[in-house]
Amino acid sequence: MGSIGLLVFALLIWRFIADYKPWIVMLGATLAWMATSILLWQLGKHEWRALRVPHQRSASGKRPLP
Repeated sequence: MGSIGLLVFALLIWRFIADYKPWIVMLGATLAWMATSILLWQLGKHEWRALRVPHQRSASGKRPLP
């Protein structure tokens, strides 16, 4: 997830560093990296939750031992 965000960061730097002030490009690319990483992390977290099999509990309400 973070590596995909880093790829987004690198692509934005490569594409816009020559056209805009470097500090603006760095700030925007960093925010895009963070947003991409968080979005993918949340999507992955949601996907794993949907695929997770609920544990069966015993009559006492405790999980059975593995």
